[in-house]
Amino acid sequence: MKFSIKELKSYAIITLGLCVYSFGWTAFLIPSEIVAGGAGGIGTLIYYASGETIPVGTHIL
Repeated sequence: MKFSIKELKSYAIITLGLCVYSFGWTAFLIPSEIVAGGAGGIGTLIYYASGETIPVGTHIL
């Protein structure tokens, strides 16, 4: 099974995007108590409702 440079570049861009997303979420949204939409928003709501005992990432998973 061969990986081409194009596939490797795609995986690198996806990884970079996920890193930027998670940094923005943990550095800006959660400390400001802003709830976004989707699974992340539901996880954040549960996080605040449970008294901030279980991390948001666990709820999203």
